[in-house]
Amino acid sequence: NHNFQKVFVEGEIGYIEGVVFENWGIGDFDETLPLQCFGQDYGFSNDPSTLVRVGIDNKAKILYLHEGFVLKGLGTGKIQELNATIAGKQTIVGDRAELRLIKELRATGLNMVECVKGKGSVAASLKLMQDYRIIVTKDSVNLQKELRNYVWLANDIPIDDYNHCIDAARYAFDFLTTKNTGQYNIA
Repeated sequence: NHNFQKVFVEGEIGYIEGVVFENWGIGDFDETLPLQCFGQDYGFSNDPSTLVRVGIDNKAKILYLHEGFVLKGLGTGKIQELNATIAGKQTIVGDRAELRLIKELRATGLNMVECVKGKGSVAASLKLMQDYRIIVTKDSVNLQKELRNYVWLANDIPIDDYNHCIDAARYAFDFLTTKNTGQYNIA
């Protein structure tokens, strides 16, 4: 068993079989990157709301991720407060399933845009992210847990669990890699 050997013989971190991302490690976020923004996924009682900072070095094919927050039970006011503190005026790409919330956050002065979704977009984005080496900051413990546990079910469909930070990262990644293609309406 290849995974058994990596963990128990070579002392490395192992991966669950079928895990979506094996191409990641822990490191520092590159603060100098011109391609940066935030992604945001929303939840309330069962799922957390998340904010993830994303930076891309396209030349080196490196994707940098840093967890801003992962919290349950947040109302619009608290999300706005955390977003303003962490992201400031930087672009935040939110889950378009919550257009009302994005509109309310935009009205407070936050630079909010909704993500682009469509049939097959989740798998397509995940596969594009697999082309990059992913660097996750050491403090991003929830994101690390998700990366270790987010697996493919079948037919390019990932499990609908361990994905709140990953979804936020995916929204920002899509924005940064396609914002000049006309898919995004940027004011």
